[in-house]
Amino acid sequence: MEAFLISTYNLKNLGFISQNVDDTLLSTIIIRVQDTMIEPILGTSLFKRLLEGITANNLSANEIILLNEYITPTIVAACDVRAVKQTTYEIRNKTTGKNNDENINSVTESESVRLEDTLRKDFEFYRKRCINYLSENATLYPLYYTFAQLQGWICDENNTITPDKGSTSTNIYFI
Repeated sequence: MEAFLISTYNLKNLGFISQNVDDTLLSTIIIRVQDTMIEPILGTSLFKRLLEGITANNLSANEIILLNEYITPTIVAACDVRAVKQTTYEIRNKTTGKNNDENINSVTESESVRLEDTLRKDFEFYRKRCINYLSENATLYPLYYTFAQLQGWICDENNTITPDKGSTSTNIYFI
Protein backbone atom coordinates (compact mmCIF):
# COMPACT_ATOMS: atom_id res chain seq x y z
CA MET A 1 0.00 0.00 0.00
CA GLU A 2 1.31 3.38 -1.01
CA ALA A 3 1.55 6.08 1.66
CA PHE A 4 0.01 9.50 1.12
CA LEU A 5 0.95 12.93 2.49
CA ILE A 6 -2.66 14.02 1.88
CA SER A 7 -5.91 12.11 1.54
CA THR A 8 -8.24 12.41 -1.44
CA TYR A 9 -10.87 13.72 0.98
CA ASN A 10 -8.63 16.59 2.08
CA LEU A 11 -7.50 17.25 -1.49
CA LYS A 12 -11.11 17.72 -2.58
CA ASN A 13 -11.88 19.97 0.39
CA LEU A 14 -8.77 22.15 0.14
CA GLY A 15 -8.44 22.53 -3.62
CA PHE A 16 -10.53 23.18 -6.70
CA ILE A 17 -11.14 19.51 -7.51
CA SER A 18 -14.82 18.59 -7.39
CA GLN A 19 -16.20 16.07 -4.92
CA ASN A 20 -17.36 13.88 -7.83
CA VAL A 21 -13.84 13.14 -9.10
CA ASP A 22 -12.93 9.48 -8.72
CA ASP A 23 -10.68 8.77 -5.72
CA THR A 24 -8.70 6.17 -7.67
CA LEU A 25 -7.71 8.80 -10.25
CA LEU A 26 -6.88 11.30 -7.49
CA SER A 27 -4.77 8.73 -5.63
CA THR A 28 -2.65 8.29 -8.75
CA ILE A 29 -2.32 12.06 -9.15
CA ILE A 30 -1.31 12.44 -5.49
CA ILE A 31 1.36 9.73 -5.74
CA ARG A 32 2.82 11.26 -8.90
CA VAL A 33 2.84 14.74 -7.39
CA GLN A 34 4.48 13.43 -4.21
CA ASP A 35 7.14 11.57 -6.18
CA THR A 36 7.86 14.17 -8.86
CA MET A 37 7.23 17.47 -7.06
CA ILE A 38 7.49 17.02 -3.30
CA GLU A 39 10.32 14.52 -2.88
CA PRO A 40 12.73 16.72 -4.94
CA ILE A 41 11.96 19.64 -2.60
CA LEU A 42 12.34 17.68 0.65
CA GLY A 43 14.97 15.12 -0.27
CA THR A 44 14.32 11.41 -0.07
CA SER A 45 15.17 11.00 3.62
CA LEU A 46 12.78 13.69 4.91
CA PHE A 47 10.13 12.65 2.38
CA LYS A 48 10.26 9.03 3.57
CA ARG A 49 10.34 10.10 7.22
CA LEU A 50 7.13 12.08 6.77
CA LEU A 51 5.42 9.14 5.06
CA GLU A 52 6.57 6.82 7.83
CA GLY A 53 5.51 9.32 10.49
CA ILE A 54 2.03 9.55 9.01
CA THR A 55 1.72 5.76 8.83
CA ALA A 56 3.03 5.28 12.40
CA ASN A 57 1.22 8.37 13.71
CA ASN A 58 4.42 9.67 15.28
CA LEU A 59 5.16 12.97 13.53
CA SER A 60 6.99 15.56 15.61
CA ALA A 61 5.44 18.98 16.22
CA ASN A 62 7.83 20.51 13.67
CA GLU A 63 6.94 17.87 11.09
CA ILE A 64 3.23 18.55 11.62
CA ILE A 65 3.79 22.27 11.02
CA LEU A 66 5.81 21.54 7.88
CA LEU A 67 3.19 19.13 6.59
CA ASN A 68 0.06 21.16 7.43
CA GLU A 69 1.24 24.67 6.63
CA TYR A 70 3.70 24.18 3.78
CA ILE A 71 3.61 20.76 2.12
CA THR A 72 -0.17 20.28 2.01
CA PRO A 73 -0.90 23.58 0.19
CA THR A 74 1.90 22.75 -2.25
CA ILE A 75 0.46 19.30 -2.95
CA VAL A 76 -3.06 20.68 -3.34
CA ALA A 77 -1.92 23.30 -5.85
CA ALA A 78 0.15 20.75 -7.78
CA CYS A 79 -2.75 18.28 -7.89
CA ASP A 80 -5.10 21.02 -9.12
CA VAL A 81 -2.73 21.60 -12.06
CA ARG A 82 -2.38 17.90 -12.83
CA ALA A 83 -6.11 17.24 -12.55
CA VAL A 84 -6.98 19.66 -15.37
CA LYS A 85 -5.65 17.24 -17.98
CA GLN A 86 -6.11 13.98 -16.09
CA THR A 87 -9.83 14.55 -15.59
CA THR A 88 -10.32 15.63 -19.21
CA TYR A 89 -8.78 12.60 -20.89
CA GLU A 90 -9.28 8.91 -20.26
CA ILE A 91 -6.88 6.20 -21.38
CA ARG A 92 -8.68 3.05 -22.41
CA ASN A 93 -7.81 -0.29 -23.93
CA LYS A 94 -7.91 0.84 -27.58
CA THR A 95 -7.75 4.61 -27.45
CA THR A 96 -7.39 7.74 -25.42
CA GLY A 97 -10.53 9.84 -25.35
CA LYS A 98 -11.93 13.05 -24.01
CA ASN A 99 -14.48 12.76 -21.21
CA ASN A 100 -17.84 14.48 -21.59
CA ASP A 101 -20.50 15.19 -19.03
CA GLU A 102 -24.06 16.14 -19.81
CA ASN A 103 -24.13 18.59 -16.87
CA ILE A 104 -21.06 20.59 -17.82
CA ASN A 105 -19.61 22.09 -21.00
CA SER A 106 -16.02 21.18 -21.77
CA VAL A 107 -13.57 24.05 -22.03
CA THR A 108 -11.59 24.74 -25.17
CA GLU A 109 -7.90 23.87 -25.32
CA SER A 110 -6.93 27.54 -24.91
CA GLU A 111 -9.24 27.89 -21.89
CA SER A 112 -7.68 24.77 -20.40
CA VAL A 113 -4.18 26.17 -20.94
CA ARG A 114 -5.17 29.47 -19.27
CA LEU A 115 -6.56 27.58 -16.29
CA GLU A 116 -3.40 25.45 -16.03
CA ASP A 117 -1.24 28.59 -16.19
CA THR A 118 -3.20 30.19 -13.36
CA LEU A 119 -3.04 27.04 -11.25
CA ARG A 120 0.67 26.62 -12.01
CA LYS A 121 1.29 30.14 -10.63
CA ASP A 122 -0.45 29.09 -7.42
CA PHE A 123 1.70 25.97 -7.29
CA GLU A 124 4.89 28.02 -7.82
CA PHE A 125 3.91 30.32 -4.95
CA TYR A 126 3.33 27.44 -2.52
CA ARG A 127 6.40 25.54 -3.74
CA LYS A 128 8.60 28.57 -3.18
CA ARG A 129 7.02 29.25 0.22
CA CYS A 130 7.72 25.67 1.29
CA ILE A 131 11.33 25.91 0.11
CA ASN A 132 11.81 29.25 1.88
CA TYR A 133 10.40 27.85 5.12
CA LEU A 134 12.69 24.82 4.95
CA SER A 135 15.68 26.98 4.09
CA GLU A 136 15.03 29.36 6.97
CA ASN A 137 14.33 26.53 9.43
CA ALA A 138 16.75 23.86 8.22
CA THR A 139 18.07 23.25 11.73
CA LEU A 140 14.59 22.02 12.73
CA TYR A 141 14.79 19.38 9.98
CA PRO A 142 18.22 17.70 10.08
CA LEU A 143 17.30 15.34 7.23
CA TYR A 144 16.60 18.36 5.03
CA TYR A 145 19.81 20.10 6.11
CA THR A 146 21.85 17.01 5.18
CA PHE A 147 20.05 16.84 1.83
CA ALA A 148 20.82 20.51 1.17
CA GLN A 149 24.49 19.91 1.95
CA LEU A 150 24.65 16.97 -0.43
CA GLN A 151 22.98 19.03 -3.17
CA GLY A 152 25.48 21.87 -2.75
CA TRP A 153 22.73 24.29 -1.80
CA ILE A 154 24.57 25.78 1.17
CA CYS A 155 26.05 28.87 -0.37
CA ASP A 156 27.96 30.84 2.25
CA GLU A 157 29.53 30.83 5.69
CA ASN A 158 26.11 31.58 7.25
CA ASN A 159 24.83 28.24 5.94
CA THR A 160 22.28 30.00 3.74
CA ILE A 161 20.39 27.38 1.77
CA THR A 162 19.31 28.35 -1.74
CA PRO A 163 18.00 25.35 -3.69
CA ASP A 164 16.93 27.49 -6.63
CA LYS A 165 20.05 29.66 -6.54
CA GLY A 166 17.73 32.67 -6.23
CA SER A 167 15.58 31.81 -9.26
CA THR A 168 11.88 32.54 -9.04
CA SER A 169 10.81 29.49 -11.05
CA THR A 170 11.63 25.84 -11.18
CA ASN A 171 12.85 23.52 -13.88
CA ILE A 172 10.25 20.94 -12.79
CA TYR A 173 7.16 21.03 -14.99
CA PHE A 174 4.03 18.99 -15.40
CA ILE A 175 3.89 17.08 -18.63
